[in-house]
Amino acid sequence: MPLLDEALTFLLANTTGFRNPVTASTDIPIYLNTMPTTPDTAMALYEPGGAPPLVSLNSTVPVSERPRLQLMSRAPGYEAARDNAQSIWDALFGLTNTDIAKTGSTGVTTWQSADPVGSPGDLGLDGNNRNLVSANFQLTKEMS
Repeated sequence: MPLLDEALTFLLANTTGFRNPVTASTDIPIYLNTMPTTPDTAMALYEPGGAPPLVSLNSTVPVSERPRLQLMSRAPGYEAARDNAQSIWDALFGLTNTDIAKTGSTGVTTWQSADPVGSPGDLGLDGNNRNLVSANFQLTKEMS
């Protein structure tokens, strides 16, 4: 999950109040590719389908990939779910040419842009009456 690992690395370095779910803390966990039923307040990052890669002129090899990143926020109240999603949205909005440490190896991946597909939106309630808010970003990043 290189994209999701990179996103988590970036968000933990550029936001407050969130944590990697494997660390013990009172902060809100950000899960990758899953949303466990507990705790009630949590975030998750998913990698839905993206756009075709970019190819430079006179080349047949992709130079940039364009995945999508979806964030999902869950909380017992709508305002908390929306505020948490907005915090992540704000951290990603306007991101350009940012080097992000690769998880589990040395080096960095350059994220060229993170463009919101829209503002955070209400998805209603989950099966346990908790509010869900989601937002999507179209990313452009160097091939990894």
